[in-house]
Amino acid sequence: MQHEEGSSFESAAIRAAHDKFSGLAYSNLIELTMANDDGLVKPEQMEFGQEVDIISDGVAYRSILTGRERGKNTKLVFGTVRLDLTKILRRSGNG
Repeated sequence: MQHEEGSSFESAAIRAAHDKFSGLAYSNLIELTMANDDGLVKPEQMEFGQEVDIISDGVAYRSILTGRERGKNTKLVFGTVRLDLTKILRRSGNG
C-alpha cells in the first residue's frame, strides 16, 4: 500500500480499507464452519481480504474473507455486514 507523503500509515490504511470495503459488492454476511484440516477449503491458507465465490443452491455469491474463528472447528466469515448483538437486542425490545 502506498500513502501520500505527510500522511500517517494508519490514515492511509483506513482510507484503503474504506475504499475496498465500502462498496455494495461485499455487503453480505456468510459464515461457513468446517473441520480445521478441511482439505478442500484449507481454511488456514486463506488470507483476510481474499475474494471468493461462494456457491449455494446453484447461486454464486461474491464475497471477501473478513473473519476467522478457530476452535474445535474453523468458522470463516465473509462479507462486510456484521451482526451486532446490542443492536439486535435493542430492536427486539422496541418491536
